[in-house]
Amino acid sequence: MNKKKKQIIEVAHKLFIEKGFANTSIQDILDEAKIAKGTFYNYFTSKNECLISILEVVKEEAEEIRKELLIGKSLADEQVFAEQVSARLHIDQKHNIMALFSTTTIMNDKELRQFMINMHVNELRWIAQRFIQLYGEEMKEIAFDQAVTFLGILQHVLQVKSIRNSTCFSPNEAVQFALKQVRTLIQQKPQPSEVLFTDWITTASADTSSEEKSLAMLAEEAIEAVETVLKDDPAKKQLELYEFIYSELKNDHPRAMVLESIWMTLSQAKDTLAEEQKDLLAALSSYLEKHKQESTKPGASL
Repeated sequence: MNKKKKQIIEVAHKLFIEKGFANTSIQDILDEAKIAKGTFYNYFTSKNECLISILEVVKEEAEEIRKELLIGKSLADEQVFAEQVSARLHIDQKHNIMALFSTTTIMNDKELRQFMINMHVNELRWIAQRFIQLYGEEMKEIAFDQAVTFLGILQHVLQVKSIRNSTCFSPNEAVQFALKQVRTLIQQKPQPSEVLFTDWITTASADTSSEEKSLAMLAEEAIEAVETVLKDDPAKKQLELYEFIYSELKNDHPRAMVLESIWMTLSQAKDTLAEEQKDLLAALSSYLEKHKQESTKPGASL
């Protein structure tokens, strides 16, 4: 992301939390960020669009962590799924998303309202897809129903926890509790006549602005990220490693286990990496997640 745009987003986020979205003006953002009005409008057409960008950044951070949690792990591991869901809760808490929502009249703005609807539906679809990966293709017809049930249980458990200001259990334990309830329902094998959302899991994503990328597309993005890193002088210290990643991705059948091993090695020094190197890690994790999904499909030959 452009550094100036990132600065504006960070300043706006801070002000929205401190003063409230409705009480923060664009001029407040300009003053705090020490920028001209034209600079703001180079990146955003309105305060609402700035808020949407904040929510997009938070969502992308959570998605990246979810991908990272899968590195070296099985899609069928319930604990990994629980950690992925907990990661989203942690990121939302870290960025004070609930506090942000409480100061925002989202339902009075069409653009914000549609964004929130898309985000919620896409989260349900992600959970439904993960349930299929956890429990098998045979539950595909009931996956979205169970995603609704899981998220409903989880949200209400966390809401009651907040009301009671309880510290007797962690968000991860709440996730495990909700998963246990849904697992019981899945084992009962609901009949087709009991399914409410029969087509939601198979229809396109609610976020029509971006189509799901193929494995080849993700490989190409990772290759481009490596090429960018190789042009960067600080990366020369690990030149052979990055050249190896490049050659591996260029193979007809890249070895996922090898790339996972390299990813884990690089991620140990993530905080010290340049932005281009972090972008490469993100591109690699997206590729590896997709590779894992494709390799578990019936008849896969990856």
